[in-house]
Amino acid sequence: MPQHVFSGAGAPTSTPTARGQHYIDTTNSVHYESIGTSGATDWKPSAGLPIQHCFPYFTDTNYYISRTGTTYQIVSQIIFPGTDALANLTEVAIVSAESGTGSGKFRVYDVTNAQVICEIATISGTTPSIYKTTSISNLPAGEAIFELQLAHDNASGNTFLTTARLTCG
Repeated sequence: MPQHVFSGAGAPTSTPTARGQHYIDTTNSVHYESIGTSGATDWKPSAGLPIQHCFPYFTDTNYYISRTGTTYQIVSQIIFPGTDALANLTEVAIVSAESGTGSGKFRVYDVTNAQVICEIATISGTTPSIYKTTSISNLPAGEAIFELQLAHDNASGNTFLTTARLTCG
């Protein structure tokens, strides 16, 4: 079995021998993961696995969290370690649906610094679908509390969320 974790001073310069290997840059505190075995450029800065939240609220036929109304409401909180400790947040993906006239909305909100990180404002249809955004801004350098929030553009509409994935890279 090939070695799985490597470390050294500075970015990796050798070619990975297997996909999924890890390299720790001990000088700059950067974690890399190999995506292939073609050359040293196959080492990519990584935060490891994505931050993923599943919301196992079960009834007889449903598994989701639901929020009603036009004001954003909290679904969950996570601790974001900050860009100084982690690679940048590159994508947010959710599995969501809505009911009512209009569209559901989802956002990631930085409570610590009172900043919107990203928003998905076009959730439509009663069938759960995957929605993604890479339009991400206002990432804090230090540790912060992020809220996952739901709303709807119609006061009587419902927005449903089953899973949220925050990918760092």
